[in-house]
Amino acid sequence: MAEINQPNRQPKKGRSFFAMKKINIDLTPMVDLGFILVTFFVFTSTLSELKVMNMVTPNDENDGADKICASCALTFIPVQGDNVWYYSGMEQNANYQLTTISQLRNIISQKKKWVQSIRGKDELQVIIRGAEGASFSNVVDIIDECHIAAVKRYYFDELNPQQRLQFN
Repeated sequence: MAEINQPNRQPKKGRSFFAMKKINIDLTPMVDLGFILVTFFVFTSTLSELKVMNMVTPNDENDGADKICASCALTFIPVQGDNVWYYSGMEQNANYQLTTISQLRNIISQKKKWVQSIRGKDELQVIIRGAEGASFSNVVDIIDECHIAAVKRYYFDELNPQQRLQFN
């Protein structure tokens, strides 16, 4: 508790003064309010920090043709709803199969084990090609499944004209 002490004044002759009283000021609520404000601003500033996922972007200095092992590639094409078309290998020998997002983890893990048994190391590369009907949440779900399955390399690509006609 804080107190303000003032000296006692003696009344002078001929004049009457009001008696000065002792003033007590309690600063406890003010200190509590200060701590509450500091806590609030520290808490809200830590919540507002952006959380960004690291992405590897291609080097534009090369000719643009990435070297992808034909047997190591797994391509996903999300379409409307929770459906995803996928094929293993390159486009020329594409055997399209339809699945749901909930099955992607099994597909990725099976392909990853197969690539490791054939190549001796983890060289799985996932290619994500979004169709016009795909929702943003489906693409994010595919990226999440890649992170859960510890896929080191995944790419975003556009549909070729033949795939555009087929999946849009």
